[in-house]
Amino acid sequence: MAGKKTLYDLLDVSPDAPFSELDAAYLRATQKLESDTSGLTAESKDVQSKVLKIAFQTLSNEKSRQAYDSRLNRREAVAVALPLGPPETLSLQAAAVSLKADAASLMAEAAALKADAVSLQVETAPKKLAALVAKGVRATFTALGAIVTVVVALLFGLFWVASGTRQAAQEEEKARERVMIQEYYQQHGVRPKSKIELELLEAENRRAAKAEREAALEKQEEQRKELERQRFIEESRRLGEQVSDNLRRAQERGEQEARYAAEKARQELRMKEEAERRRIENERQRLGLH
Repeated sequence: MAGKKTLYDLLDVSPDAPFSELDAAYLRATQKLESDTSGLTAESKDVQSKVLKIAFQTLSNEKSRQAYDSRLNRREAVAVALPLGPPETLSLQAAAVSLKADAASLMAEAAALKADAVSLQVETAPKKLAALVAKGVRATFTALGAIVTVVVALLFGLFWVASGTRQAAQEEEKARERVMIQEYYQQHGVRPKSKIELELLEAENRRAAKAEREAALEKQEEQRKELERQRFIEESRRLGEQVSDNLRRAQERGEQEARYAAEKARQELRMKEEAERRRIENERQRLGLH
């Protein structure tokens, strides 16, 4: 047992042996040791049992086995729509109101023409009755034209009130835009030409800041992984050295105990031989032999 060079040799298994094979080999080795009748002392058997246990515990644990294999290998190597421009809302709405007014005026003129046509058609009837009818029709359509004019005027009034409100809102929006542009200039040293350009620059800044954060997180993750790798290597090295030291100490104790047992046996043999020699001499003297 003391002559084996590796833990695999101690258990008599190959370096790629699975756990089940390690378990069976450890059981065989301990049973063989317990049934050994070659005259080993109890202390020697205890030492060899401890050595077998260390070998089995080291190889049956994944981390300690990797550390031990790494130590063996090192030893062998040394032998990535813009919104359209603001629409001309005021001019479009003004044009719409103007068209409505033109339509109302055309409707009034058409009513007057119809009245004239009626007047011409009833000229063959009594003239007074025709004149009264034509006058009534003209008055009716004139009143309708006036109503339409009033409505158009009201629409224009509402339109201009709304236009004034929109203009005020637009001026306020422009003022806010100027303030935002100035703030951006003071902060970044770049003056955007418009709100659209400002929003584009801010979006680019956010993208760059996000990329920087992601890069920093990625670097931190790489550093963490490297630290874990270094810790694993160090822990593996420590475990490997600990296993090697434990094995060396166990072997040294076994060898020392073996030497002690051998020396003790030699002393016992010498004592027996000396006792036998004395017995023989005493016997010869008793018998008077020289």
